[in-house]
Amino acid sequence: MVRISWKYPIWLIPEPLIIKEGGAPDQLSRSIEGMDRYRIRSIARLLKSACLSETQMQAALKELRLKCRVYGNGCLRRGKKEEGEYYLNLPALLEKKASLPQE
Repeated sequence: MVRISWKYPIWLIPEPLIIKEGGAPDQLSRSIEGMDRYRIRSIARLLKSACLSETQMQAALKELRLKCRVYGNGCLRRGKKEEGEYYLNLPALLEKKASLPQE
């Protein structure tokens, strides 16, 4: 959905039509270790593509910050200091690159 939404409008319905529940044993993100890394990578690629409007860029950065904070802190709790620090610093690094003029 992320790749489609940068090009085509996706409208939001203000009322929830489903209830999202996490933590089920058969949940896909439990069966694939580090599923959040793939989500983070997808958002990062989208940011690097330079195809987003300013509003889309800000929304993507906001989501990236959230996902990197959750994943990075999880890494730190599990003793993966280097990986945790990488993900905690990634949003600032991408923001810095995004603010540079495109060549």
